[in-house]
Order: sequence, then C-alpha cells, then structure tokens
Amino acid sequence: MLLNREQELRSIDGLLADAKAGAGGALVFRGDPGIGLTTLLDYAGGAASDMRVIRVTGIETEFHLAFAGLQQVCAPLFDGLDALPHRQRAALESALGLNGGESPDLFLVGLALLTLLSNAVKQEPCLYLFDDAQWLDEASVEAIAFVARRLEAELIAFLFAVHEPTVSRVPLDGISDFRVLGLASEESRELLRHTVTGPLDVSVRDRLVAETDGNPLALVELPAELTAEQLAGIAALPETLPLGVGLEQYFLNQFRQLPAATQTLLLLLAIEPGGDPNVLWLAAANLGISDEAAVAAVDAGLLKVGPRVRFRHALMRSAISAGASVLDSQRAHRAYADVIDADVDPDRSVWHRAGASSGPDEEIAHALEVSASRARGRGDNRAAASLLHRAAALTPDPARRGGRMLAGAQAELESANAGRATVLLGQASSLPLTDLERAQAARVRASIGFALGQGADSAAMLLQAANALESLDVRASREAHLEALEASVYSGRYGNGGAIRRAAEAALAAPKGPKRATTADLLLDGVAELLVGNRLKGVPIVEKAIDALKRTPELRWQAFGCLAAMEIWDDAGLHTLATAQLVLAREAAALTPLTLALDQIAGGDNVVSGQFAVADANFAEARELAEATGVVGIANSPSAGALIVSAWRGRTPEASDLAQATMRDAIARGLGRYVTFAQYATAVLENGLGHYREALSAARSAAEDQALYLSTFALPELVEAAVRSGQQELAVAAVGELADRTLSGTQWARGMLARSRALISTDTEAELLYQAAIEHLQNCRVAPHLGRAHLLYGEWLRRQNRRRDARGQLRTAHEMFQFMGAEAFASRARLELVATGERVRRREGGAKELLTPQEARISRLVADGASNPEIAAQLFISPRTVEYHLHKVFRKLGVGSRADLIRLQLDSEERLH
Repeated sequence: MLLNREQELRSIDGLLADAKAGAGGALVFRGDPGIGLTTLLDYAGGAASDMRVIRVTGIETEFHLAFAGLQQVCAPLFDGLDALPHRQRAALESALGLNGGESPDLFLVGLALLTLLSNAVKQEPCLYLFDDAQWLDEASVEAIAFVARRLEAELIAFLFAVHEPTVSRVPLDGISDFRVLGLASEESRELLRHTVTGPLDVSVRDRLVAETDGNPLALVELPAELTAEQLAGIAALPETLPLGVGLEQYFLNQFRQLPAATQTLLLLLAIEPGGDPNVLWLAAANLGISDEAAVAAVDAGLLKVGPRVRFRHALMRSAISAGASVLDSQRAHRAYADVIDADVDPDRSVWHRAGASSGPDEEIAHALEVSASRARGRGDNRAAASLLHRAAALTPDPARRGGRMLAGAQAELESANAGRATVLLGQASSLPLTDLERAQAARVRASIGFALGQGADSAAMLLQAANALESLDVRASREAHLEALEASVYSGRYGNGGAIRRAAEAALAAPKGPKRATTADLLLDGVAELLVGNRLKGVPIVEKAIDALKRTPELRWQAFGCLAAMEIWDDAGLHTLATAQLVLAREAAALTPLTLALDQIAGGDNVVSGQFAVADANFAEARELAEATGVVGIANSPSAGALIVSAWRGRTPEASDLAQATMRDAIARGLGRYVTFAQYATAVLENGLGHYREALSAARSAAEDQALYLSTFALPELVEAAVRSGQQELAVAAVGELADRTLSGTQWARGMLARSRALISTDTEAELLYQAAIEHLQNCRVAPHLGRAHLLYGEWLRRQNRRRDARGQLRTAHEMFQFMGAEAFASRARLELVATGERVRRREGGAKELLTPQEARISRLVADGASNPEIAAQLFISPRTVEYHLHKVFRKLGVGSRADLIRLQLDSEERLH
C-alpha cells in the first residue's frame, strides 16, 4: 500500500519510460529504515512488466568483501563475458575471482560492467533494483555508480534504495537523488486505520503518528506489539515506543522471543549473509542445530528460505549482530571457520577466524595480511586497508602492528582515501616503528598533503622525508626528493622562503643510486640543475630524461617530464610525452592519473599547438572525472584550464573572472604556481587585446617567479608588452634572460628568441630576425606563436610604410588566429589589415563550435580512426552511447559518414601548419 508517494511514483514512471525509449538513467532513493524504500522498489519492479528486472541486495557483513555486490549484478549475465574486449574481460573476471589476472583498476571494471550491461539489453530494456545499497561493498558501488552516470543512451534504468543513517559511505555522486520522508499525519492515520482491525483510541493513534514520525514500517509493525486494550486506550502504552534506532530494537525483541536454537541459526545468518544454504546448514550442524530451527523464524515472518536464505527485513540482520554478546558472536564465527575450506575460500575463512579470535593471534594476523594482498591484487585497496587494520588489531607485537597499520595507510592513500589514510597513519605513528618505517610514514604523511593539494606544507614534509631516507633506502630517498621537487614547483612562491631552490639543492646533494641512472634520477638531476640556474648542465640531462620517457613512458613521472619539456622549449618531446601519458592513463583506466593526463595534454600540447577546441574538450573531460572522484590534487586547478584557453581566445571578462578564481583557489591552497599561471595567462590575454601596460604588469610578476616553464613562457610576453609600453630597458633585460632560457637550441627556442630580439632591434636587424623567427617556428608545433610572429612582422612592416608586404604577413596571421579561435589576436591582425587599406570580413562561427565537449572528443577519435568500441573504452562510455553522440555530430557538421568526418578533421589540421 503506497500513501502520499505521488512524487516518488512519478519519478519512477519517468525513469522507466526514458529507459524504454533508449534514454536510460538512474535514481537514488534515500530514507530512514522502514520509510518504504523497498516498497518503492517493489512498485518499480511491478511497473516494469515489459522490462527485464534484476534485483541486487546489499548485505552488511559482505561490505568488506571486494566486488561481492558486483557478483550479484553479473551473475545473470555471465554468458556475455566472452563478448567483452580483452582488457575489460580480464579486469571484470579478475574482480569476480574468475581468473588470477593482474590487479584491475576499479574504473576499468566499471567500463567492463557498462559494456556487459549494454550488450545484454539489445532491444529489451532492463531495470536494476539495488535494495539496501548502503551495504554494497565500496568496490562494487564505484563500478556500479560509474555505469549509472553513463546510461543516457542505454535501454537501462538503475534504482537505488539507501537506508540512512549508516556508517557506510555510498559514493553515488552525480546521480539524481530523492530523499523519501515520513508520511504526513493524515496518511499516517489512514495507514493505521488499515493496519489495526479493532478499536483504536484517538489519543493512542495520535501518539503513534507523532512518535513514529510517519515511518510506514513502524506504523505497520508497532500495533502488533501492543495489546488490544492498549490500542483501545484501556491499558497504558509503553513508556518508550521504538523509533529510528529503536526500530532495530523492535526487531531484536521479535528475535528474542524465538527458541534458542532458532536465535543461534539467525545469528549465523546475520554474520555470514551469503545466503548459501549449504554453508549455513554446515555451520549450524557444527553447533548441533538442525534445519528445523528455521521453521519458527519462517512462521514468525522473520525469515525467507529459497535459493538464498535471507531476512524479511535488513534491520533484522543489523539488530541481531549488534545485540549478540561477544561470546555468542565468536562462537558463530568459529562455526563457519570450522566448515569453510581455507584452500577454496581463504578470504572468507580468515575473516571468520578473525571474528572467532578472543585476543591477539599472529597466525591470523598474518593470514589477514595475506588476504589484504589478494584484495589489492583484485584492485580493492579499501578492502585491503580494512583487512590490514583488522590484522593490526590482532597483532601481538606492537612493532609489527605499527608496520601493518602503516601498510593500511598506504593502501588507503593508493585508493585516493586521504582522510582514512590520515587516520590509519595517526594510529601507526603511535606505535613502535623502525627507522625505515618512520621515514616511510613521514613520506606517506607528506604524500597525503600532496594528494589533498596542500602545496607548501607537503613540499617541506617530502623534503624532510627524503633526507631521512637517504641513509636507509637510497632509491626511495631519490624518489622522495623528486616528489619534494615536484611539490615545491607547485607551491611556488608560497614555499616558505625559497622552497624551490632549497629542494633543488637538496636533490643535487642527495646520494646517487648504486646502479645505472633511472628516468627519475635523470629528471631529478636535470630539473634541479635548471632550477638552481645551471642551465648549461641541466638542459642535456633533461633531454636525456625526456628521451628515456619517450622510450619507456612512466605514468608517475610523465607529467613532470612534460613540464620539463616546456621549460626547454621541446615541442616534439612535449607532444610525445603528453600523448603517451594520456594513452597510459586510459589503458590503466585509473581516473586520478587520467584527470592529470587530460589536464597535461590540454594545457600543454593542445594549447601550445593552437588546438583550443580540443583543449576545451580535454579540460571538460578532466573536470568531469575530478567531480567523479571528488579529488582535486596539487597538480589540478578547477579553473586554470578554462583560463588559459579563454586567455588565448581573448574572451574578456570571462578570462579575467577565471584569473581571479584561479588566484583565490591558489592562495587558499598554498599553490603559488597557479598564481603565476594566472599572471602568465593574463599577460597573454592583455597582449592579445592590445592592453600593453596591463600585460606588462602581469608578465613581469610571472617572469620574476621561479615557476617551471611558466616564468620562461612569460619572458616573450614581457618583451612585447615592455616594448609597446615604451619600457625599452626592461625589454632588453628580458631578452637577455630569455637568451639564457633558450640554450636548448630547439626550433621553438630559436624562434621565440629571434622574435623577441626583433622587437628590440634596429630596422635593419629586425626584419632578418622576424624572418628567422618565422622560419624556425614553421618547423615546430606552435601555431599560436607562429601566428604572433607573422602578426608582429606585419605590424612592423606597416610602420615602415611597406603596406603591400605587411598585408601578406597580417593576412596569414589573421587567417591562422581566426581558424584557431584566438579572437583577440585575430582582431589585432584585422585592425592592422584595415590600416593598410584592406577590407576584412568578420568570421562567422561554424557548426563545429556547436559540438559539446563529449561530441568533440568523439569526433576527434573517429578522425583518428578509432572504432566505436575503442572510443567507448577510452571515454568510459558504452558503444551505444558513442553511436548516440556520433549521430548528433553528423547532423551538426553536415556530414554523412565517418570518412567525411575524417576528411573534415584533416582539412582542419592542415590549416594549423
């Protein structure tokens, strides 16, 4: 019976209708226990008579078992595993325990699940009902939520019921959320009228309505607990009626009225909810209990026996578990430990052995540690952390206990749970640790700060940890030094008194590894030399590091390698490293590294090469992933990506607002690098607009900092702004500094130096320098800077009254900037052309600008020759969703095939070079 649930029912009906039309989605119902969430799911199941319905139930005591919930989702679909792409199939089978493959990433598992479900529906829409979702294990929830956010083009609907409050975290962010409240007074009274068959006193009725707060389950169940006299108002009501948490106590009262053998049987079910009758009856027999003990629970309406044995209501499980004595719980766990074959199911066996333990036990602690290793092998660091925490609690030796707790903290950090890593690290730090473990703990603590975006603090702490590790583990010490150098680069001007130089000097003084230099070694030494000003020595080492990363990409250091490549003006190295980083991150299907990779290729390679629309799409995808993970690390800024694209496009006041937002965020997080980033972007914006005094101020501030590549990039902006503002001496000094920053001698470096020198040179020298700049920049992937060289040369020619020569340069610049969408620079070129006497038509926006970021990403991948399944794998969507977006792309661009789209993309690329 559903009362006052019209809004909820409309939401369900709409969800089902959309799914049947191929526009699937997901909806989360949240509410207190007994509020009617399961009834709403029952309604949905009944309303979906023309859909396939699959029901999944979260089980509290399986919360620690990685992918237990995923087993329920996939069990009806195992026949479809063979059709999955190889990597997806391997990841999903590994998560499900069907093979012994390598550790799968949670999001690769999610992608595999999305593909499996999408393939399964074909033309038959499907409804998945997730009851008691708060008890689904977190690994399963992350994979399921990943799918739930990507159902827009599927014949699939997800409906979740989350009973709250609960200590578990249900990461269902980004999914429509509906809080189900108690019934109103009138509806509560109507429900009581249907529930109570005899006389019901008005005052009793009103008290029940008031104290249950409209909870439907309480309103249905409580009258059965009261006598006819109490309901009629003849006898007094109990002083306290169960409500909220008391609802569990109500179930516990029912439980305690059962025979002792039945109570024991239900306790066995409560602590091992797999529902497998064979295991349950074996454990029961181990305690001398026969299957007849279930009859009383079934008769009382507390138990349902079928292929799985389950409670009528989830609250029974939590009530029984919470109400059991320690001795009774240990006895029940021991019964399972005795009957579960440790060779067949070692994880479940050791979990029950731990539950049966009455005190510290090194053997069990070690077995839990091994179980944690298996959990990490399945890609569930959270379960590993929980197991390590339990192992630590059972470890008799305080020293070993601290080491296991520290390992748990590391597992939490690896799963992006910085908060829980902090808690475990604090507990580990209070225990005896070896010198090496203390140094490792310091590194973990600093890494937590880095993960949370705490710039200055994490840089200083990582440097201390690196110094402490020098005499204990040279390899770990050098990696920590590189982490400290990286963190100091991001903390920038907020690094507490020259943190960048301090980190660089410490890195150069650190002991060298006993073996051949690794990529991390080369990157550490090369960047450190650059940052202390020894560029003659630093540039060749950085070039070796970049070559090493080209040969053997390393996801951990690829991003820092990209920064180093920009510092030495290596556009080819930047492109190769950024592309490889993105490929590695997509293949690993790891969202946090993928977010960084998208930021890197967008803010580095895409912007440098003038692909601003592509950069926009990549930044948009990075923001979506950051929202999905909820993690904004030190190397990410929410607004910086949009700022640099907006600055190059000359979009003010949008860029000005973004610059202020970036600075506010940077100051709040102690990340001076992003202040410098905002100043550099502002210099680009203002130079494009012809606001040279404003550009001078911003460029001067950025150039004075020690920010890797940003301060170097700011120098050409400073030269142009200073010359146009009449600050010749300042411009000459900036060119001198730029000469030192371009020792790499790349085409990009030589072109930027020649362009800047032309601005401060006499008429005779200037022309040769402009021509040289254009020649150099034509041979690399830096279209915006090539366009600006044409623009500056054209401006110079016009001022020499060589209008005909000027028109050729200005026309080239105008066309390049128009095509890139660099509107302010295009306007500068247009005004100069007009001044030469040429009429210039304003550019009208094309259909390509109407593409959404997701459509732009898909069209770009199609142009690269990727198939729909390959695109789906890269963008974490299903092939059906790719097809859905591709139809929209064809319509918007006026093309009829993939071949047409590829030709359109090739035409676009040719115009950039």
